[in-house]
Amino acid sequence: MSEQKRKIGFTVACVNEFANRHRLSSKEAFQYLFQFKGIAFIKENYDVEHTLDFETVLEDLGILCKKKWGYIMRLYHGSNIVIDNINLAMYRMFCA
Repeated sequence: MSEQKRKIGFTVACVNEFANRHRLSSKEAFQYLFQFKGIAFIKENYDVEHTLDFETVLEDLGILCKKKWGYIMRLYHGSNIVIDNINLAMYRMFCA
């Protein structure tokens, strides 16, 4: 198997594991990871990341994406949205 096929297979596995952990579809997980540079991270750090267990890889992806302001929120009715930033002033306004 070529190096490129191994990298693609690992990336697909990471996306699927990320989707399972966060209860997202594979498409939603890929879009999220792509938007917040998780796919680029996997590609750039394949040599190290593929030697780690998925738990550690998912932790690395979570840390990276949160640094890019990519928090995932699941609403009570099951929708997924990506929050670009959290405005606590708006929250306080509604709770006052």
